[in-house]
Amino acid sequence: MSTEHEFTSEEEFRGEAEEALVDGDRALDAQEISAVRAVLRNRDFRTMWLSSLGSTIGTWMQNVILAAFVYTVTKSAWLVSLVGFCNLVPQLL
Repeated sequence: MSTEHEFTSEEEFRGEAEEALVDGDRALDAQEISAVRAVLRNRDFRTMWLSSLGSTIGTWMQNVILAAFVYTVTKSAWLVSLVGFCNLVPQLL
């Protein structure tokens, strides 16, 4: 059985290459989905992951609301950026 394929045009080659890439991505996605489901079946991990997700969402909400509050009070973009930088400093240390 020959694995060679003769292409009549560059467009045909690109089309088949793109189809192979898409098919490969779909198979990988199905494997990833089953792995995620397997991990989320673990009650302790699911609890920890959801808690971390909630904390991260809360942190981002705080950052957005704090920036909006500082701008509302001061009308200064410079002070908004200073507050954002001050929020970033602990992560850099």
